[in-house]
Amino acid sequence: MLDRHEGDGLVVLPEKRGLQPGDRVRIVGGPLTGLTGLHDGLRGQDRVLVLLEMLGRVELRLAQVAAEIS
Repeated sequence: MLDRHEGDGLVVLPEKRGLQPGDRVRIVGGPLTGLTGLHDGLRGQDRVLVLLEMLGRVELRLAQVAAEIS
């Protein structure tokens, strides 16, 4: 699986997709819909880590979060 992302012997990480650590995000899908938290990084191509005040760090599909416009 990693060989698909290899370039010149190095693993190429996914693009940032516009989110930076510390950005406020809103959960827009799944059982946590409506909660807001802080983007805490990417995990793989389709997973994002979000810090929530009451629950701590949760891992969600990237499609489940949206950047919050301030």
